Amino acid sequence: MFAFMPCWLQAQHISFCEKVSADGTPFNKRSIFMVDLGNESISIFVEKKDSLKTTRITYKIYFINIEDSAIYEGELKEKVDPAWTYCWKEIYFKEEGLYNILVLDAKSDTITSDFLKIRKKSCW
Repeated sequence: MFAFMPCWLQAQHISFCEKVSADGTPFNKRSIFMVDLGNESISIFVEKKDSLKTTRITYKIYFINIEDSAIYEGELKEKVDPAWTYCWKEIYFKEEGLYNILVLDAKSDTITSDFLKIRKKSCW
């Protein structure tokens, strides 16, 4: 399911953060988040050194179950300007666990991917 990514894809980068400022600065980047499930968003931030070179970004979300199998959860799409060097999308999680986020271009080629761990925020 998860293919080897050639070295030319290393110029793209995915980060997970609490929010992104208007000027494109990601805040509090990390790979593990404690959230109020369904009510608190995480931003997926994608940046590329030169430009995105695509008109659409698709974020595919996979839940990794206890058997290490990837279960397709859904996808989000957004239109982007090919000249942009970054983009981001807010996402809400309803279940805690490990997720793999794949970022695809308009041709459905993988730009980048990474894993994200979601934990439920305690009430106490």
